[in-house]
Amino acid sequence: DSWVLTNKQKSKLQAIDVKYLRAVKGVTRKVKIRNEVIREELGVESVLQRIEENQLKWFGHLARMKDTRPVKLIREARV
Repeated sequence: DSWVLTNKQKSKLQAIDVKYLRAVKGVTRKVKIRNEVIREELGVESVLQRIEENQLKWFGHLARMKDTRPVKLIREARV
């Protein structure tokens, strides 16, 4: 979860996310229901929010690591 997404990738992920949520809900795009309303009714957050949360968790995990750990050294480019 620590990769960097381009705007194009974010847009595609968001479109696929909404497409599947609408399929689960049984609502087509012709029915003018906002994506936020569908998310609220299903009780799910957006895929982009989830990715961001996981990235923040990972960076927090890295911050707590000992400075000698290979993963931290690579992340900080101190090889």
